[in-house]
Amino acid sequence: MSFDLDTAKAFSLKVWDYVQGEMVAAMVHLGDRLGLYQAIYTQGPATSELLADATGFDERWLREWLLSQAAAGLVERSVDGFYSLTDEQAAVLVDEDSLLFATAAFGGGFSREDYDRMEHSMKTGIGFTYGEMGIDQARQINRMNAPWLRDFLPAVVIPMLSGTVEKLEAGGRVLDIGCGGGVALEGLADRYPNASFVGMDSSGPAVEVARERFAGRDNVEFHLEGGETLLDEQGFDLVMTLDCLHDMARPDLTAAAIRGALAPAGTWLVKEMRCGPTYESNQGNPVQALMYGYSVSSCLASGTITEDGLGLGALGLDPDTLAQLVAGAGFTTFEQLETPDPTHIYYRIAR
Repeated sequence: MSFDLDTAKAFSLKVWDYVQGEMVAAMVHLGDRLGLYQAIYTQGPATSELLADATGFDERWLREWLLSQAAAGLVERSVDGFYSLTDEQAAVLVDEDSLLFATAAFGGGFSREDYDRMEHSMKTGIGFTYGEMGIDQARQINRMNAPWLRDFLPAVVIPMLSGTVEKLEAGGRVLDIGCGGGVALEGLADRYPNASFVGMDSSGPAVEVARERFAGRDNVEFHLEGGETLLDEQGFDLVMTLDCLHDMARPDLTAAAIRGALAPAGTWLVKEMRCGPTYESNQGNPVQALMYGYSVSSCLASGTITEDGLGLGALGLDPDTLAQLVAGAGFTTFEQLETPDPTHIYYRIAR
């Protein structure tokens, strides 16, 4: 084979772009952790000296971080050294109620233990649980999902489920399987105080976060268990699996358990990644590589914790696959809801 130096240089640049991305991600996480984006948006336009005075951080270190952010195109820098954030940038980096908020996605990289777990899974085919990833991961996932679950879900999605609002207003029962830190139930419980809510998750740290969130409230309870254990539970008007069915080792067993747990006229709401059945069909996704990376580090991992796990992965539950799974559990109603969420599809499922 002939060696083309220009091709090699171009490929080398692509690889170093990813290295640079890793470093930029670490700096974003640091800025989020220290509240620096909020400080810039509140104080700006401001020099590193003014920001140091406002935050109490060392000016020299702060200046270097600001230069890294300006170089990455994440912070505005004037020729005379004033830093600021536009309203649009703040919607992504500062405002935790914004549907565009992304800063919480930066977790500071993987620890040695994270890599050890992934290496073990690569060798054995057996994954690891979200609980093993710890409470920091549980809190990070909560922050990432909060705007879509706490606000968008009750305001936009729930009213699309015929009859559900009326049931919740009248004191209906809601079950959230894979509830994580409980942020979806927070939005619903605030809006429907007469209803009762149950959250279930197999992650101990996630349930701990959820119980902290709802301390002192008597219409919400949480259980440390998986969705396939529902056979003795019945009468729920609404069951939700929000971006978690693909994470389960046996989502088919959970689907069957949900059918038994629903009230006769109840609704199962599913939220899943917007994806197709093949690699090629997902190539239009601008963050396809990120999705497969998430899969290796968490989604596929939790989907292979047992030898009989289906191992669907982050992009493994496309509409056709989900329809087959739902039909296999005995459901007859399967409807895709049209929402403005660009990343996920919501489904209304009933007996």
